[in-house]
Amino acid sequence: MRVNMRPRLGLLLLLLVSACSSRSPGVLQERAPGQPDASPRASAPLVPAPLLGPFSLPPASAAPRAGSFVESDIARSGADFAAALPHANVTAAGSQGTYTPAFIGGGGLGTAAYAVYAFYAGGYDREPVLRLTWDTAPSAGALYIGMANYSTQRWDWFQPAGDVLDLGGMTPYFAPDDSVYAVLVLLGSVEAILDGLRLGEAYPAAAIAADPAVGAAPLAVTLDASASSTPEGALALFEWDFDGDGTYDADSGVAPTMQHSYDLAGSYSPTVRVTNSFGHTATASISVDVSEPPPTEWLHFMGTSDHDWFNAVAVDGSGNIYAAGVSSSPTDGTADALLTKWTASGEYVWGRIWDIGTTYSEALDLAIDSSGNPVVAGRFDPPPSPPESTDGILLKWTPDGDLSWARCYSGSNSDVFSSVSIDGTDIYVTGETDSIGSDNDILIMRFAGDSSFVWARRYDWFIERVVDAQLLITDQGAQAILALVTETNPAPDPDQNFPLWVRYGLNGDFEADGCSSAYNNFYAESFAVEYEPLSMVTNLYMTGFEIPPAPTNLVLLATNSAYSGLFCRTWENGLGTRASGIAVDGSGGLLVAGHSDYDAGLWRFSAADGSIQAAQLFANPDADSDLLDILSLGSDVLCVGYGQGIESTWQDASGTQSSFARTWSLASGLSYTEGLTIGDPSGDSTAEWMNPVLDDGGGLDDSIIALRPVP
Repeated sequence: MRVNMRPRLGLLLLLLVSACSSRSPGVLQERAPGQPDASPRASAPLVPAPLLGPFSLPPASAAPRAGSFVESDIARSGADFAAALPHANVTAAGSQGTYTPAFIGGGGLGTAAYAVYAFYAGGYDREPVLRLTWDTAPSAGALYIGMANYSTQRWDWFQPAGDVLDLGGMTPYFAPDDSVYAVLVLLGSVEAILDGLRLGEAYPAAAIAADPAVGAAPLAVTLDASASSTPEGALALFEWDFDGDGTYDADSGVAPTMQHSYDLAGSYSPTVRVTNSFGHTATASISVDVSEPPPTEWLHFMGTSDHDWFNAVAVDGSGNIYAAGVSSSPTDGTADALLTKWTASGEYVWGRIWDIGTTYSEALDLAIDSSGNPVVAGRFDPPPSPPESTDGILLKWTPDGDLSWARCYSGSNSDVFSSVSIDGTDIYVTGETDSIGSDNDILIMRFAGDSSFVWARRYDWFIERVVDAQLLITDQGAQAILALVTETNPAPDPDQNFPLWVRYGLNGDFEADGCSSAYNNFYAESFAVEYEPLSMVTNLYMTGFEIPPAPTNLVLLATNSAYSGLFCRTWENGLGTRASGIAVDGSGGLLVAGHSDYDAGLWRFSAADGSIQAAQLFANPDADSDLLDILSLGSDVLCVGYGQGIESTWQDASGTQSSFARTWSLASGLSYTEGLTIGDPSGDSTAEWMNPVLDDGGGLDDSIIALRPVP
């Protein structure tokens, strides 16, 4: 029921008056506007005479606020009433408003409970309703709602029959500044607790993410709508349209995620439709781009007429492949650090060399940051320098092959950046230095993505040669940086070597180390890390070779962060075998790359006990080849190295294994904080890799890059 009342001048919203209306006192029967007749007019709700007294409308600014409303503008908690406007017998408790009336009739509202709620509704496009949510509802017939009508300069009064008040239209209730005011008046003597009120219905907001959003078919994608929300109620249903054609293919109930496999190449627009508990819906879409699946197997030789090889390989989130190494020039006798880019199907995209005008520079490792930028670590001979002096170099490139920045460490003697790992955009570089202390020491550094130096740590025991380093990734993300070292004890025999691992936290704190000094003829070359979430133990799988005997044998060594010697196995065929790279394949296997009798080789061992499962050699009796790095790509393996024989073929190989018991223990090295001076290399330049020849095998050594099924 609605009654219009003339406004009075003044600042008070509610004047407590006693039936001072031109109409007769008592009650007035009238249907509220926009509210259907649920019963005959004779039984329409009654407005007590005290509400018919004159009221003043809230003042409004002349100009509307810039911009349309947002969800928070049209919703108020029960406690969020306009405290600057008149109110009585209403208290805020948390987010609720507690109405405590003591109105028993008579000449005024002084004992009623009332409060004003202000909304901003610029650009309002919702239903003309006011929805109330109660923790404790008022007694029947006790609630009255007044809406400030700025068209008539009167208050329109309603007595709602339920929790949703239909106003019939919103236009009369917009103040000049697009504000909307509602006053709640509770009569009687029964307390009520208001949770909140809002203009219009409560609509959900849909959001969707895809992981991955780009890749080759078949592409398994997780669609995630967990960022969807609803201002009131709950999200009751998630429906999924996988290709964006308007037909919803599946629903996941109240679960906000769905898995789908895109088996064909194309661009898709998966869409989620969310429905809240009020039955209102919202949709959101995202793009998923699926490329043609790469061939299951390919191999390329590439190089100039001199020596070229790849030391490291990495893959970005879109499947692009980067390979880094060195390219020699037959004209000026120099060698330059090399970075190349390839498609997932093995097509050459570009190649870049980094030249500092010296006799030698080399890329030893690379990693890709979260923005797809390749970062290369290596070494170079600074000009002028003695032949035995080298400096560590760190190069960041764009995906288009432009050099973003170059940083170097130039100590007094030899320094090398052997390995690089990236967490997001934070860069961790591991290498060795002969410029600090008395012998070769481990050097671990952290750089920001903009090349800023963060910290450096030096680890010293005997004489260290850093061979590999990588981040330890747990179910909580990156946790530490692990380095693998070949340790040489100069006493009693400088030819005796044993493996050492060192662990530092991402903030540079030394955490642990471990060694197996009993195995003193092992030259470590690479390692892989596998974290076991249930036991929270890190398994470390190391590979390399043992010497003596002659010829050398491949060695596979495993330990863990609890210093357990898991296994130690060799593989030998009497021809001389060495391993250079290792990867965990995710299916209980260890993939190893190297060579046997200078034929490139791939091996698969069991991660449980190191037993051999398969061996293949890239055999050519008239040409040498070697694989130096390896990546596991599900059912395929990606590897790089060098070779001379384009006519080589993959052949199964056989060998024998031996097992040894090895013990592991804490090492006794020391960790130091170093304040290094990191500089920019002087006189460096970049250039396109000029005139490399693909697949002719004409160089003294050509770089190899190959994708093939796991052996």
